[in-house]
Amino acid sequence: MGTWEGHISPGVAFYSFGIVFCFQLSKEYLTKNRRKKETCKKSDRSKTSWGKVLERIMDFPLDSFLKILYGFGAAMAELFYPPGTNKLYLVDANGHWAHLNEWQHFTMYMSFAASGIIDIISQKIMRKRIVPLEKAAVAVAFYVTALLLFYHRHGKEEIEQEVHELLLYANLAMCAVLTVEMWRPSDKILEYSHTLLVMQMGSWLFHAAFILFPRNGAAKWNDKDMWNQMVLPIFFCWHIFLNVGVLGIIFLIQYLRLKFRRDSSYQDLDQSELQMEGGCCANLPTNKRSKSSESDEGSPFLTDIDTTYA
Repeated sequence: MGTWEGHISPGVAFYSFGIVFCFQLSKEYLTKNRRKKETCKKSDRSKTSWGKVLERIMDFPLDSFLKILYGFGAAMAELFYPPGTNKLYLVDANGHWAHLNEWQHFTMYMSFAASGIIDIISQKIMRKRIVPLEKAAVAVAFYVTALLLFYHRHGKEEIEQEVHELLLYANLAMCAVLTVEMWRPSDKILEYSHTLLVMQMGSWLFHAAFILFPRNGAAKWNDKDMWNQMVLPIFFCWHIFLNVGVLGIIFLIQYLRLKFRRDSSYQDLDQSELQMEGGCCANLPTNKRSKSSESDEGSPFLTDIDTTYA
């Protein structure tokens, strides 16, 4: 993780989780009054084979799968990337500790992969889903990350220490929120809070990659310059505002999308109702139609066909 790629990859992972959570929460909030209609549509759609496959895909826990994918993949990259590298040892030939940074990152990533495995076991294997267990597993992963971040500062320059300290603050806030969620798993305020904190960690890691490892020949930040250290908290606060704005934009997109679908469904419903009414009137007996015409138009006359029925 002590490279540009090592900070970009976990940043992208955390931020992708935040985006997934944003779409899930916004859809759940905006469709909370339409769950009965959605269940009826699902039951109709599940009658076809393709509908059953689609329903299973939609029902699969995407965030849990991403935790396993990102966690295991990043853990293997710490030990075996670039290709041909082998850091699968803690003690070198001289009896000294080796690759401790990589093993710290490996431990952090595998804790998230273990959380994803527990999620799938709880949701797909156990008879009854245990949400507090899932919350506890991901809380442990973030506690492990916080502990490793705290001791990750040893031997680092001042700028890098401050960057990781700001990341640690977001991580500790995440630990507190997830701890409360174990007892209040359905609290929406807590869910929005941990979504924003995940996005904050992701965007800050992404930015930290460019601070610690400048690209395209840019000058490296001077550790001795006091102003460089003062500007980092400002950037961190701007990330908070940015992520709140992203959450609001996703809510707006979901609202407009659902509104368009609802309006189009109403139009289809009106057309179907008109067709049904036209079909019913066409199938009515002629004597009933004549009576209705009499009552509507007030005409005392009947057609030749109607008189035969009379």
